[in-house]
Amino acid sequence: AMRLADRTVDWERYWIVGSYHYLRQEFEKAIPAYEALLRLYPDHRWVGGNLRGAYHGALLSTAHDAWSRRDARATLVAVDAARRSLDRMPRIVREPMWTLLVGFCLALGRPGDAREIAKRMQDDDERHLGLALVAWSAGDLPRMGEEIKRVRVAMRPGMLGTTQWPSAAWLMIRAGRLEVAQKMLDDLEKEKNASSASLRGGLKGDLLLARGDVDGSIESLRTYLSAQTFVWGGSYRAADSLAEALTRHGDPWQAAEALKVALAAPRPTGNVIPGGFYQIQLQLRLAELHHLLGRVEEAREVEDDVAKLLAVAEPDFPLLVQLERLRRQP
Repeated sequence: AMRLADRTVDWERYWIVGSYHYLRQEFEKAIPAYEALLRLYPDHRWVGGNLRGAYHGALLSTAHDAWSRRDARATLVAVDAARRSLDRMPRIVREPMWTLLVGFCLALGRPGDAREIAKRMQDDDERHLGLALVAWSAGDLPRMGEEIKRVRVAMRPGMLGTTQWPSAAWLMIRAGRLEVAQKMLDDLEKEKNASSASLRGGLKGDLLLARGDVDGSIESLRTYLSAQTFVWGGSYRAADSLAEALTRHGDPWQAAEALKVALAAPRPTGNVIPGGFYQIQLQLRLAELHHLLGRVEEAREVEDDVAKLLAVAEPDFPLLVQLERLRRQP
């Protein structure tokens, strides 16, 4: 294909060259070709997604690898480098990149940095959802409630990304807006596809728990989690709710087992940290349960791992405060 590229029209040549380097994971070389194609042919069906993937691979692969090695400082350096590159990106790339960087900053325990990034989002729903997630992670529940109220709810799931829409529903429940979350669930019921059916199970279980139906919540969340083939933010949130429900049911051992299964689930390929903040939240809940069950050594193993991930966290970050409290326990 590369040998024939020079014989094609401009837009097709840029597509061939960009895709050649993209498939070889030579992302820095793919970006100029895709950007040239985008300028020439902005309605091209595939260039937007590939350009986002190329920027993601070029700028966040280092951050992902460092976080996977539990090197929080190297992750922060890579994230800061990506932040400095935001302004020169095409908007089609910049919007989703902001969301990814917010996730990285929250996984590092730096809601202040995440807030500054979220403020720059140009889409109103994305910005308010990002700010609501930041407020939740920082323990600022009033601010979370104010921001989540501003996210449009008379919407189909496609109006936010596949990861953002479940986050919006999850936060609606935590803000006490159960009727809004129910409407979102009703909207999902009208969608006749596998993705929507999967999302329904997690949202339904969370709603049942919020309404006090512990048994119904356990059944719904277990069904939802058993159908997940790899871990992502939504499955971590569902596992956290399942552990809460099982604890309320008086079965902390089963709650701990559910968390261990979720944390050991396969991860998707690619340069992402699937729900890094939620992963840490789950780990700390598991440490709490280990202490409750008298498994101090297992609790310490979890706490030591979390300490590495939060090595550059802001001092008052709630999960870091929780970790320090756990480590003071005998």
